[in-house]
Amino acid sequence: MDQIVLNMEDVKAIKGPAKFTCYGLGSCVGLFIHDRVAGVSGGAHIFLPEKLHHSGALSKGAKECMDHLLESMKQLGSDLKTLRAKVIGGASLGTQTGKKISDAVVSYLVQNSVFIAAQDLGGNMSRTVHFNSETGEAEVSTSERKKYIL
Repeated sequence: MDQIVLNMEDVKAIKGPAKFTCYGLGSCVGLFIHDRVAGVSGGAHIFLPEKLHHSGALSKGAKECMDHLLESMKQLGSDLKTLRAKVIGGASLGTQTGKKISDAVVSYLVQNSVFIAAQDLGGNMSRTVHFNSETGEAEVSTSERKKYIL
């Protein structure tokens, strides 16, 4: 099974079994999508609600990350009609950034008819997530040392 760590703004899709990990999701959102029929899964560590130009560089926003993820999954054989998503993160850590990212991700998924199988958004603690594409389970660990499965 491939082990894939998603850092900020990383987007990755793969055919076959994989374990995706996002460490320390504070206001960031971890998005994990699985197509059981095609055996394709993917993940994104979404850092910003909208793209941002700074110091001559362009940072990807929620829409750009999700567009890239769905296109990558389509290229690997997913028909995008049998997708199930799990969305985790978006904590409020002194700003509204987490809520803005969460709202952007959920709105995008709804607009693109992607079924949201589980979500754990908001709150005021960071989370680390391990998503197993074979089982479809997301194991979440919080900064308060709680663990649970979505």
